[in-house]
Amino acid sequence: MIKMFEMKREMARLAGLGVCCFGLALLLASAANAADATISGELRQWHKVTLTLDGPQASEDGTPNPFLDYRMQVTFCHPESGQTYVVPGYFAADGDAANTSATSGNKWRAHLAPDHPGEWTYNVSFRQGQNVAVSDAPDAGTPVDSVDGLSGSMMILKTDKTGRDFRSKGRLNYVGKHHLQFAGSGEFFLKAGADAPENFLAYRDFDGDFKTDGHKDNLIKDWTPHVQDWKPGDPTWQDGKGKGIIGAVNYLASQGLNSFSFLTLNIDGDDRNVFPYTTYGERDRIDCSRMDQWETVFAHGTHLGMYLHFKTQEAENVNLLDDGDLGKQRKLYYRELIARFAHHLALNWNLGEEVGLGHKVSTQKKQDWAEYFWTHDPYQHHIVIHNGNNHFDLLGDASALTGFSLQTNQADFSRVHDATLNYIRRSVEAGKPWVVACDEPGDATHALITDAEDPTRDNARKNALWGNLMAGGAGVEWYFGYKHPHSDLTCQDYRVRQKMWEQCRIALEFFADNKIPFWNMKNADEKFASKNAYCLMEPGKLYLVFCKQAEQAALDLSDAEGVFEVLWFNPRSGGPLQTGSTQVVSGGGKVMIGDPPSDSGQDWLAVVRPGDANHDYPPGVSAGADLTIMLPRSANSVTVDLKGKISDDGKPGGALTSQWTKTSGPGAATFADATAQETNVTLNGAGKYVLKLTASDGKQTAASSQTITVEPFQSRVTRSVFPIDDVCIEGTKVINDQHLKVEGKRRTSLIQFDLQGLPPNILDAKLRLTGGGDAGGGTLRVFRGAHSDWNSNTLTKESAPKPNELVGELTGNVGQGESVTIPVTSMIKGDGTYTLVVTLDEGGNDIWFVASGSEEGPELLITFEDPDGRYATFGQSAEADAGDALVLQAMTDFEFVVSGPFVPGYKDGARKAMAIDAAQYQGKFAAAETTFKGEAGVYDLVLTTLTETDGESSYRLLVAGEKVGEVQNPVAKRDYETTPHRFSEVSLMPGDTIRIEFSSASNGKIPEGDAFAFSRGRWESVTILDHGAAFKQPAKAAKPPASAEASSKPFDYTYDQNQAKKVHKQSNGIVVVEAEDFDSVDRQHHRKWYLTTADTMPNVKPDPDPNHADGASGGAYLEILPDTRVTHADPLVRGVSFSNTPGECSVLYYPVMIEKPGRYYVWARICCTGAEDNGLHVGIDGVWPESGARMQFTGQHGKWQWDSRQRTDKVHTGVLGQIWLDIDEPGLHTIMFSMREDGFEFDKFMLTPNQKPMASKTLEPGPPVSPRL
Repeated sequence: MIKMFEMKREMARLAGLGVCCFGLALLLASAANAADATISGELRQWHKVTLTLDGPQASEDGTPNPFLDYRMQVTFCHPESGQTYVVPGYFAADGDAANTSATSGNKWRAHLAPDHPGEWTYNVSFRQGQNVAVSDAPDAGTPVDSVDGLSGSMMILKTDKTGRDFRSKGRLNYVGKHHLQFAGSGEFFLKAGADAPENFLAYRDFDGDFKTDGHKDNLIKDWTPHVQDWKPGDPTWQDGKGKGIIGAVNYLASQGLNSFSFLTLNIDGDDRNVFPYTTYGERDRIDCSRMDQWETVFAHGTHLGMYLHFKTQEAENVNLLDDGDLGKQRKLYYRELIARFAHHLALNWNLGEEVGLGHKVSTQKKQDWAEYFWTHDPYQHHIVIHNGNNHFDLLGDASALTGFSLQTNQADFSRVHDATLNYIRRSVEAGKPWVVACDEPGDATHALITDAEDPTRDNARKNALWGNLMAGGAGVEWYFGYKHPHSDLTCQDYRVRQKMWEQCRIALEFFADNKIPFWNMKNADEKFASKNAYCLMEPGKLYLVFCKQAEQAALDLSDAEGVFEVLWFNPRSGGPLQTGSTQVVSGGGKVMIGDPPSDSGQDWLAVVRPGDANHDYPPGVSAGADLTIMLPRSANSVTVDLKGKISDDGKPGGALTSQWTKTSGPGAATFADATAQETNVTLNGAGKYVLKLTASDGKQTAASSQTITVEPFQSRVTRSVFPIDDVCIEGTKVINDQHLKVEGKRRTSLIQFDLQGLPPNILDAKLRLTGGGDAGGGTLRVFRGAHSDWNSNTLTKESAPKPNELVGELTGNVGQGESVTIPVTSMIKGDGTYTLVVTLDEGGNDIWFVASGSEEGPELLITFEDPDGRYATFGQSAEADAGDALVLQAMTDFEFVVSGPFVPGYKDGARKAMAIDAAQYQGKFAAAETTFKGEAGVYDLVLTTLTETDGESSYRLLVAGEKVGEVQNPVAKRDYETTPHRFSEVSLMPGDTIRIEFSSASNGKIPEGDAFAFSRGRWESVTILDHGAAFKQPAKAAKPPASAEASSKPFDYTYDQNQAKKVHKQSNGIVVVEAEDFDSVDRQHHRKWYLTTADTMPNVKPDPDPNHADGASGGAYLEILPDTRVTHADPLVRGVSFSNTPGECSVLYYPVMIEKPGRYYVWARICCTGAEDNGLHVGIDGVWPESGARMQFTGQHGKWQWDSRQRTDKVHTGVLGQIWLDIDEPGLHTIMFSMREDGFEFDKFMLTPNQKPMASKTLEPGPPVSPRL
C-alpha cells in the first residue's frame, strides 16, 4: 500500500522525466538510433536484465568525470500493464572490470528486474554536462547524440526459479503493514541473519588500495574459514578470487538464515576499509571493478534467498559527505548505490548505523536522505534508519521511511520485546505502520557471544529472537560484542555461532511450516496471565503464546467463540506440533492451557487455534503453578492448597472425574479429597514433591503435574520489596521513563517503597540497583527523603523531597546489567512509606539505573528473624493464583448504556478508564455493562476507580438488574490514584449482566470558568475473586523509554532573526501582530498551520470546524490541521495531536522590535469550538519559559475572543494574567508560538505591559496591528 503522498511523489517524479508508456511508444516508433544496445542476462521475470551501451570513452580519473558529468537513464516500460521504471545507469569501464580491474572504457549499463513476462521496451536518455548526474532536471546538460534516444524492446519469459531463490518470489515490497511482501508469490517475509561483522566487505580479494593505505589495514579479512563452503559452479573473479566471501554467504544460507548486513561507507569509524571510491580521500570517483565484485557477492546472495541489508554509513560518517546535507557528494553516493544494486529483489536502504549517536544530525537532513532514496530508487525499496537517536521525528508522513532498524542496550537482550512494541505502536499512531526489525539486539560489549561462551542460547532465543517476532516485529539480525572473540570487526568464521543459527532456522520454519499468518496478527501480551510470556494473536482465529518458562496460566479467549485446540511447539529443537495436558478449550472467557508435553521448566510456544467441534478431545487438565513453601518451625509437615482445573468438550457425555496422586517425593502426601480438583494436601518432610492431577471423561484421560518444593524451616529470611513509584530529577525537569539517572548536582533519583506489616526483628536492609543504558562510577549515596507525599505524575522540582538522613553509601563502578547493593538498614523505623534519594558525588561518571516496571528495577532486600513463621507472608505476593481472578477492563470488556437516564460516557485512553465529559454533563450518571461468562458461584467483586481532586464521584454496582451496593471516591490530594472498592458475597450466574453506574461530581473547591470543576467518574476495572481471596493492586506499568517527547529534550533553535523579512515594531507601548503574518515556521512533522480566508479553506481532512473568517481580523486566520482530537473520546497522541512540551510541534516565529524592556503579558485572539482545540504555548528567543506554557482559552464556542490564561493542575480552564514573557534588553526579539492541541484557530496576539488590558473573553477586535519595519 503506497499512501497518497507517496503516489503523488511518484507521479511527480515520472512526470518530471516525461515518462508514460504511451509517450514512450511514440518515441520508440520514431527513434533513429545511432548505436546499438546489448541486452544480457536471463530474460525472465524477476531476473537481472542488463542493458549495456557503447557510449563515450571515459576513465575513473579522467575528464569529464564519468560519474558526475554524464547522466544515463533508461526508461523501461511494460505496455501491457503500464508499468514503467526510470532506471539510473552507470559507467562500467570495459564491461568486465571485476575480472580485468579496468579503470577505463566505453561501457555504460543499467539493470532491470522486470515484474511481468511479455514485451518490455526501453528508451535511453544520455546527457553530459558539469554535475549533470546529480541533477533532476530532465533537460540538464546536453544530449550525447550517439546514444541519447536509443530505444528497443525485449521479450521476458516467466520465472523458472523455485525454492529459496528470490527470483521465484519477486520483489520484496513495503505494503503498509509491519512486514514486507513478495510481489510475485504474495508471501510475507520474516528475516533472521547476521548483522556482523559490520566490515563484511573489508575483503582482501576486492580491488583497491584500501588494504594498504594505512587506515586500519589490520582489519582486512580473507574469510579463509569459509573457503571450504565455496562450491564448484559458484562465482569467482580473477582466476578464483572471492571463494572465501562467497563461501561465507553459502554457509549462512545453508544454516537457514535469510539475511546479512554490511556497511558500504566507513571512511570514518571503527574499520575504515569499506567505501565505493577509488581512494580513501576521494569522494567523486567510483572504483568500477570493486563495485562489480561487490555485485558478484550480492547477486549470489539474491540467488540463495539472502536479504541484503545496505547500511549506507557508519555513525561517524553522517556528516562526511556535504556536512550531512543532500549535496553533490551524497547524491552521487546514493545514485551509484541505486544504479548498481537496486535491481536486487530483497533489500533495504538503511540511512545509517546509530545515526545521531555522538554526531548531531538534523531532522531535515534525515528527511532529505530518505526522500532521495524514495524518489530515485525506481523500485522504491524499504527504507529504514538505525537508532542512535530515537528518530520519532520521522514517523508517519514526516519522512519516506517505511521502517526502523532497532538497536538495544542490554546484554541479556531483555529490551528487545518492549522496544519493538514501542516503535510498532508509535508508527501505527502516526498513521504509517513501520516494519520494525531488531538488527542489533543486546549491547555493544557482549550481545551474541560465541557458542563456546554460551552453548544454550537461552537469553538470545527467548528475549531477542522470539521477543521481536512475538511483538509483531520483522525479525532479527545479530551483532557480535566487541569484547569477545570473533567480534563485530574481527569475525571471519560464522561457525562459532552455529547454535544460534539453528535457533533462527527453527523459528522461521515454524511460521512457514504451520502457515502462521503473522502479517495479520498483533501483539496481545495482556491476554496471557504471566509476565514471562508473550502473546501474538489474530483475534478469534489464532493465538500464539510464547512462555519463557512454561507455566500454567490463563489465556483470555473472551473475544473468541467455539472450540480451540491447544498444541505446543518446541522452540529449542523444532519439529512438529505436540499435545500437552490440555488439548481443547472453549472461547468466551479465560481458559487454562495446561502443561507442555515435557520440560516444563523450559521455553515453549503454545498454538491455540480453531479445533473440530465434532471431535472428541481428551479432558483439559491444569494442576497449578509450581511453588516453594517452608516447613513451619514446630512441625515436620505442611498443608498446601491445590487449585487444579479440569475441563471437557462434553463428549462422549460421561461424567468428568478427577484424581490427585503423588508421583514422587521424600515423604507422604495426604490429600483431603483426592477426587476433587480443588483440595489440599499435607506433605511430610522437606524435599521436592511432584503431584499429578488426572482427569477422565469416561473414554479418554489426561494428566498435569505440579511440583511443590518444601524447604526446611529457616528463621533467617530475606524478602524483596519493590517500589510503588520512582522518578529522576534532572535540573528542573522531572523524568519518568525507563532509567533512574544520577550525576552530581545535575541528576538525582527518588525511589518510594510502601513497607507495611514489617517483622520486628529486621537484621539487614539493602537497596539493589541494576545498571542500564549508561555505565559509570563514583560514590553513590542514599538518603532518606524528608517526606513521601509525592507521585511521579504530579511531582515537581519544588515539591520533591529533599535528602534528609544519610542511610548508605557505596563507591565503585556500575556497568550495564551489573547490580550493586547499598546498605540502608538505618532507614527503617517501622511501618510506613519511605522515599530513598539516590545521588552520585560530584566528579563521578554519570550512572543510569533500570527503573521500576522492569525485572531489573530497584529492589529493597530485607532480612529478618522469623523464628515462629508468623511473618512467612511478608514480601510475598498476595495475588490470587493465576486463573482465579477474572479482571474485566473498562476499556475493553464493558459497553456503554445510553438509554434511559444515563448520559453518554467516553473512554479515556490515556488513563485506560471510562469517564464522563463533565464539560457537558455535570452531576449526571453514565453506565456501562458486560456479561458474566464464568461459572456460577459466590464471589467478591472489586471495582477499581481513580481519584479526582475536583470532586468525589459515586459508583453503583448492579448484577442482573439488582443493585448490589454504592460507593463514593474518597477526598483526594492527588488526581488519578487507584482506589479499590470491594463488594463481598455477590452471587453470579452465567449470563448475568454486570453494570457500573458512575457520576460526575463537584466539591466546589476548584474554580472553572464562572463556577467549579467537576470530576469525571473515572474507573478502570472490575476484578472477580473467589470469596475471601486476597486482592492485589495491579503492578506498576512498565515505563516508556526516554524519547524525543520527554520534557528534558532541549529546544533546537535554528531560526535566524537577522534574516527576517517581517518585523513588527512596538507602538504605543504594545506589540500587536496578525497570526498569519509570521516570518517562519518549522517542526510541522504531523500538524501544520494553514491559512483560512472567506474565499479559501485548506483542503485538509479531518477539519470539523466551519469557516470562521467572518469576524477574524483582516478576514483571515491560522488553524492547525488535521484536527483529529475533537472530543475527550478521540485518541490523544502525544507529539502528534497534542503536545504538553512547548516547542515540540508546529512552531511559528514572529520577529519584533522592542523599545522598552520589562515583563510583557501575552494576550491572544482565538476561536475555539470545544475543549480540545483551545491550547497553545508561547516562548521567546529560543526559550520556552514556564510562564508561557499551556495558554488556555474558554468562553463562547465559535466566537473570536481575547484572553490570557494559564492552565494549571488545579484550574484546568486557566488562571487569568499568568502568561508573560520577560524581555531584558531592547532591540530585536523573536516571539514563538507552538501547538498544544490540534484544531487551534489563531487570529492575532498582543504583547502588553498591562496584566489586564481588556476584559477576559471580550469579543472586541482589539487594538490595531503594529507597524512593520
